[in-house]
Amino acid sequence: PSEQLLIRQEKILSNMRQYTQADAVIQEALRIDKNNTEARSLSSRIRELSTKNKVGLSYSYVYFDKQFSDPWHLASFDYTRRTGIGSVTGRINYANRFRENGVQYELEAYPHISKTFYSYISGGYSDNVGVFPQWRAGFSLYINLPKSYEGELGFRYLKFSGSPTWVYTGYLGKYYKSWLFGSRTYITPSKLSNSVSHSYTVSARYYYGSTDDVFGISAGYG
Repeated sequence: PSEQLLIRQEKILSNMRQYTQADAVIQEALRIDKNNTEARSLSSRIRELSTKNKVGLSYSYVYFDKQFSDPWHLASFDYTRRTGIGSVTGRINYANRFRENGVQYELEAYPHISKTFYSYISGGYSDNVGVFPQWRAGFSLYINLPKSYEGELGFRYLKFSGSPTWVYTGYLGKYYKSWLFGSRTYITPSKLSNSVSHSYTVSARYYYGSTDDVFGISAGYG
């Protein structure tokens, strides 16, 4: 069958919540044409819907040429479970910042609202204030747009020892052949200085096989 027929099959199976069969169908479509942007977009979403359990481990090293003399070491371990309302993740974060160690506990979820919209909700706590905020929370609304675009609008809440910090974020992504290009901004108003700070990130991911076979690069400024 053609990839267009397979894409229609995938949509029918997804609507019936037969995610395992839908994933097999869309992977067959990608084997026929790995550069089909609609199939690539559907593949990313169906993998999130079809995976019942997921374990993740990450590590980041952050170096500053100005402002901070010591690098940051960041590591996290998480477990994700797909439920009837969407995926739910528990996470433990470790960080070494400013020559101090800290641990943070997080819970986040991605509830599905409709075929077009889904959301992100999170909360976290740490008693190592300074390394991590004592409290953090977040919310985002995602939208699947026509022509293989996707978007996000949301906020993040951070509470250290003083007044809380609110961060507003926006994202726009575009699937093109085997690529996913994205741009994100963070906007942070400051009551102390009566100013607004900005940061920007652009990213690119190349899918050379299935949804899990990916190479990515990103750059940021702020």
